[in-house]
Amino acid sequence: MTYHRWTDNDYRQLAKLVQLYGRNWRMITQYYFPDVSSVCLKNKYYTKIHKNAAYDKNSQVSDASNIQQYQSSEYIIQQLKEIMNAKMM
Repeated sequence: MTYHRWTDNDYRQLAKLVQLYGRNWRMITQYYFPDVSSVCLKNKYYTKIHKNAAYDKNSQVSDASNIQQYQSSEYIIQQLKEIMNAKMM
């Protein structure tokens, strides 16, 4: 496990991901923060985001386009993985 230096963007992204996927720390860690443990992710959320009103205001997913953007990025990542796997064979 390597050290992850947290940025404001990381905190905002984590807040949005929790709004989208709930508190599925294992899934969020696996796909979005692979260098951070699930426990560390959960602790960061509760100590830095959940209790901090400033992040709550800035991290609200206000419209469907933000949700669609995350879903389409997941689709693109999946397509790229399939293309890379096909080229490796």
